[in-house]
Amino acid sequence: PHDLLTFVEPIDETIDDHEAIYGAVRDRDADSAAALMTDHIERTRKQLRVIVFGTTSQPPGQDFTRS
Repeated sequence: PHDLLTFVEPIDETIDDHEAIYGAVRDRDADSAAALMTDHIERTRKQLRVIVFGTTSQPPGQDFTRS
């Protein structure tokens, strides 16, 4: 089988994110770790919307955020 989806950039960004998050946790910098994790989750959410729906906008009637 041949995968037609390209994941190179998201994978590279994810590795960078994980390294930065790990570095903040290793350095016991909770504020930075939390901010980096929040940014990573939002970026991943947008990437998945593009992969699944072909757009960064949220599908109608779908609320994937938590209050």
